[in-house]
Amino acid sequence: MIVGGTFTLLSAGAVPNPAGIISALGPGGGSLPYAVVSGANGSITYDQRGVIDTLSIYALYIGNPNDPNAGYRAIVTMPSGAVQVWTATSAGNWQRVS
Repeated sequence: MIVGGTFTLLSAGAVPNPAGIISALGPGGGSLPYAVVSGANGSITYDQRGVIDTLSIYALYIGNPNDPNAGYRAIVTMPSGAVQVWTATSAGNWQRVS
């Protein structure tokens, strides 16, 4: 996926409708802790098997805070270590792309 322009990690409050991703993850996703990792507030650690050390879902939101029309991306890491990529318009219509 090509991401052009100047993008940065964003907080959950800086993207439209982040709850759209959580609800799309299904019943298991809604019951697990969901943490947003921005450039300043944390990290994701894995064990020797490539599984996340805690039973949580982590999201990294990417976008340009000065140009919401460029849209948004989210990288969601599941507890198993599987990664999902999501995209959204400036209206917050999230859809999974991988």
